[in-house]
Amino acid sequence: MTKAVGLTLKDVRRLVDHAVARADLPGHQARERRQFEDRYLTWSEDHTGMVTLNARLDAVTAAPIRTVIEQMVTHQFRQRRDQDPSEQDRRTPGQMRADALHDLARHALGCDNTTSSGVRTTIVVRMKLSDLNSGTGLGSIDGTTQPVSVSELRRLAG
Repeated sequence: MTKAVGLTLKDVRRLVDHAVARADLPGHQARERRQFEDRYLTWSEDHTGMVTLNARLDAVTAAPIRTVIEQMVTHQFRQRRDQDPSEQDRRTPGQMRADALHDLARHALGCDNTTSSGVRTTIVVRMKLSDLNSGTGLGSIDGTTQPVSVSELRRLAG
């Protein structure tokens, strides 16, 4: 009880969680196995073309994902200090996390080390050559139902 004096609620909870886990280590390990077995990631696309990701991850699976995304967001917040106020990054932390996940996936698509599964993936974009040359018009991305503007497809290719 004396350890909790002066600690934040978050820190007290962490102490309690650790004490409970230590008191019943076999039960804690069984819970971890269940959580690992129950992990998933799904996505759905609504009628406007927005994609919703829904994930439920155990602590070990989530740790590298959370760590790298938060590291990327922290770096971007630090860069804001040196930006010209007229051109300052105005994205929310949630938008920055979405952009970090996008950047990670784009990196993986181009990384030679991601081919160890024997499967090489590519994003397939379709559009008319005239739309590409003019910079206007619409195209599509295989696997999505919504049309995508040529300007956004160019951003994807960037």
